[in-house]
Amino acid sequence: MTDRPFSASSVPLMDDAQPNGVSKTDTLASLDGAVPRSGGPEHPLISMPFTAYIDGRQFAGKALSLVEAQVSGLAEQGLEGGNRLVRLAFEFHGFSVSLAPLMRIERVSSGSLILHFTEPTGPHLPQLRYILNEYISGNLTTVGSVISAGTMSEPSGEGVRPPRESFVKWIISSAGTVFALVATAALLVTAWLLVDHRLFITEFQTPGHVIVEGETLRAVADGQIAFLDLEAMEGGVVVAIAATSGETLSLAMPCDCEVLAIGIREGSTVLSGEDLVRLIEPSAPVVIEAELPAMDAVALLAEGRAEFRFAGSAWRDATLLDRDLATVDGRGTVSVRFAPSEPLEAGRIGGFVEMRLVHDRSAFFLQLTERGLDFTR
Repeated sequence: MTDRPFSASSVPLMDDAQPNGVSKTDTLASLDGAVPRSGGPEHPLISMPFTAYIDGRQFAGKALSLVEAQVSGLAEQGLEGGNRLVRLAFEFHGFSVSLAPLMRIERVSSGSLILHFTEPTGPHLPQLRYILNEYISGNLTTVGSVISAGTMSEPSGEGVRPPRESFVKWIISSAGTVFALVATAALLVTAWLLVDHRLFITEFQTPGHVIVEGETLRAVADGQIAFLDLEAMEGGVVVAIAATSGETLSLAMPCDCEVLAIGIREGSTVLSGEDLVRLIEPSAPVVIEAELPAMDAVALLAEGRAEFRFAGSAWRDATLLDRDLATVDGRGTVSVRFAPSEPLEAGRIGGFVEMRLVHDRSAFFLQLTERGLDFTR
């Protein structure tokens, strides 16, 4: 309605044949079975749906012209002959149009009225003429009591092109689309990394210790280190322990090799079974030793490898050396050794590393596939 201005000089209502089949001689079937009274040869009554409201009462519209309207409904006594402010409502899809002219009421029968416009050329005329003209020309159609205005809000001229979007708007729209795609991709990658870490990576709770592989001499009794000689020759005393029993127990050097103290010095207190020194052969390899919970050790046996890294460095591969992990100490842990895939620098010996177990992804998905096939069977 707002896309084209109202005009009192719109298409005249005088054509003998109109698109909706309305002519000067066509009238409605009467409200009570008789032919309705016409508004005259210049203003024929048009059959279209509308609603009239008089003093709060609702009347169904039957016919309408520029000078009068015919409605039906239960009217109270004494209503005819007077002038009333009448609201004429035209219901469209999603909105309605209302006019409020002053009209003189004439009773035709107990259930029908004729409403005469007291001022046919009043302020309501442009709107009313426009609605009637559009209805006659076929731009307005009716479905029951609702008027469909398919063409009133659209330009009817041919060759009307929609306005082209500016280049700036296109750039903004494209940038927004690209940003949305990038953000979606980032979220998907983040979600996959979280799921991958959850399913396929087991972080070891204890660190690994980089050592040189060799034989370890342990304390044979509780006591205090009374003597320590890291330069001892083969057969000489390398460690002497003053036991709590009062005896002095000595450990002899079993080989001509290097001796490395494991956290002890003269005067240190030790317990029976505690590691004292490590005997290192000249060609001994560097290994990583770690203590793992029994459950992690079982999973490690299935994979046969793990990953380690020093602080601030990249992850490296390490191969499990011990396949016999039956020995479990009283704390429920298993001592395992790994061989680094690449030689480590001499300065790394004695340091600690972070370790983790990476599960085989292909085996996991193969297992899922086999379970799915078994389920379908």
